[in-house]
Amino acid sequence: MSAERNRWPAIGAVVLAGFAAAAQIGKVPAAMTTIAAEFDLSLATAALVVSLGALLAGLGGLAIGLAVARLGVRRGLLGGLCLGVAAAAIAPLAPSEHTLFALRILEGAGFLLIVVSGPSLVATLAAPAERSFAMGIWGC
Repeated sequence: MSAERNRWPAIGAVVLAGFAAAAQIGKVPAAMTTIAAEFDLSLATAALVVSLGALLAGLGGLAIGLAVARLGVRRGLLGGLCLGVAAAAIAPLAPSEHTLFALRILEGAGFLLIVVSGPSLVATLAAPAERSFAMGIWGC
């Protein structure tokens, strides 16, 4: 029983990783006008920067899922965190809109790695009797 209870910190860490990844999605729409002004982008091009993550999910979601299946959920989650953090840290220093687009795509890939890996990892870490509760926390 105590071994099962000791997994809750790990489940909490996975849920926090998902929360942090989701928070990164909402930062660009709030700054869209500033980004457009900084790079002298049209509104349509700035909207593309915002939607690159969703575009990546639609076009590359299956590939990301297959990559996680091959790598394992733990490596997928850690890789997604590393990729997302690196892209988010470098993005404010982007010298051009092309670099910003590329970094936004990498950030979207990191997000996808996290949201594909997270539920499987939570389900694996949770004791069978507490799995529904743990998955509910992930879903929130």
